[in-house]
Amino acid sequence: RIQGRCGRPLDAMAAFSELGVMGEITKALEELGWQLPSPIQTEAIPLILGGGDVMGAAETGTGKTGAFGIPILQLIHEHLTHQSADPEDALQGSPAAPVWRMSTEDRAARLNIDATGLICAAIGAASWEGGRATCGVTGGRVSFEVECVEVAGTVRVGFSTMAAAHALGTCPHGFGFGGTGMKSNCGTYLEYGRQYGHGDVVSCHLDLPASTISFSVNGTPCGVAFKIPPQKNQAFYPAVCLKNAA
Repeated sequence: RIQGRCGRPLDAMAAFSELGVMGEITKALEELGWQLPSPIQTEAIPLILGGGDVMGAAETGTGKTGAFGIPILQLIHEHLTHQSADPEDALQGSPAAPVWRMSTEDRAARLNIDATGLICAAIGAASWEGGRATCGVTGGRVSFEVECVEVAGTVRVGFSTMAAAHALGTCPHGFGFGGTGMKSNCGTYLEYGRQYGHGDVVSCHLDLPASTISFSVNGTPCGVAFKIPPQKNQAFYPAVCLKNAA
């Protein structure tokens, strides 16, 4: 076992997820018999996923191919996803536009996404199940809303980069606001805003020029939750994390 970025012990699957590797790739690695990531994979994968220019050196057989191959596969997939166009627009010959939906690939294995990509659920789940949207932003201001339609457990919403774990708010690259009235980043939970649950609408606001993330509940602002540390060429994606909720 190894320790995660915030001191949590990780198993093999969680170790690759902690590096920002999407669930489907992580599952494929497990089926191939991969164990924990090697040191060069641990260092290189999150940097490449974050848009960094990486030059690495390691001995033969230490996993260099995986260190660049895994993030390249994920980045290509995300790029193709972002290039998807609405079928009606495609028929009309309109330029391809990003489709803002929850990604069916970049998610935890037990987070269910419906056919529209607009409804996600983890009903009956005892653990946190998270995922990201198909599109991210690198500049400007953006907001999205989440309606809590079935909450027996807890909801957490916010933004994360591709280097973040799917369990929103448990690593340095994810910024979450939970239904318990707590904000979280790197596994640190602080009181913020107000509690929310069934029937509530939570708005998530990202202001990159001001380097802030804030939230509103049913139209009432909760104030600035996070000051974002400098991020070089990293996109921020709408993110959701659920435990027995939808």
